[in-house]
Amino acid sequence: MQVPHIPSANPRFFQVFNTDMNKVRLLSQTMIISTERDFRVSVRGDYVGHSITLPSKVQNIKIMPKLLQDLLTEPTRVTITVIQNNTKLNLSEGGFLEDNDPPCWNSTLSKGVNIIKINVTANITQPDNMVSDYRSQTYVLFVTLPW
Repeated sequence: MQVPHIPSANPRFFQVFNTDMNKVRLLSQTMIISTERDFRVSVRGDYVGHSITLPSKVQNIKIMPKLLQDLLTEPTRVTITVIQNNTKLNLSEGGFLEDNDPPCWNSTLSKGVNIIKINVTANITQPDNMVSDYRSQTYVLFVTLPW
C-alpha cells in the first residue's frame, strides 16, 4: 500500500505549531457583521471565548474568522467549520465586502443566547512523515440577541 504524497509547506506554517498549543491561537480575529443593520464588531483571536450582545433588531449576521497570517500561506492544509447551536453552517457563496476578506458564514439568530463554535483544524503532517498529524482549536462565541 502506497502512502499518498503530502506536499511540502511554507516553513513559517510549521513554525506556528512548534510551541505549546495552549499558547498558540490560530485566529487573529473574528468579525461579526449584521446583514440588515449598520452593526459590526471584531473580537480578538487571542482569546478562545467571547460574549457579545447584539441590538435586538439584528437577525442575520455574517461570521468571518480570520486566520493568522502564517496559516494563510497554506489554505489547503487548514479547514474552518462553524457550528451554531449544534447545527453546522454552510460556507457562504460570495457576499464578501472586499476581495481579501476571510471566508464567511451566514447565520440567522434566535432570540436569547446563540452558541457559535468555530473549529480550526490544520494538517501539519510533514512531507517525509508516514503518520498524519492534525492540530485543532475551537473558539466559542456566546451571541445574545435580546427579546
